[in-house]
Amino acid sequence: EMMRDSPIQHIRNITKQFSIFLESKLKDYDISARQCVYILSVSANPGITQDKLAELLFVNKSSVTRRLSH
Repeated sequence: EMMRDSPIQHIRNITKQFSIFLESKLKDYDISARQCVYILSVSANPGITQDKLAELLFVNKSSVTRRLSH
């Protein structure tokens, strides 16, 4: 009961709902919510390296490589 009402659980629920909303809006463009985050990050940081993008997004470099290759 306590876990269901925790702030972290509320944040998770909001994040999940936002992700569903974003996916529905991006569907027509054949872009996922994750890809959108990468696109926005690169747009906001022209010339950013894959290493710096990985740091910015808290992912490993191989994740950046995979996302950018699709």
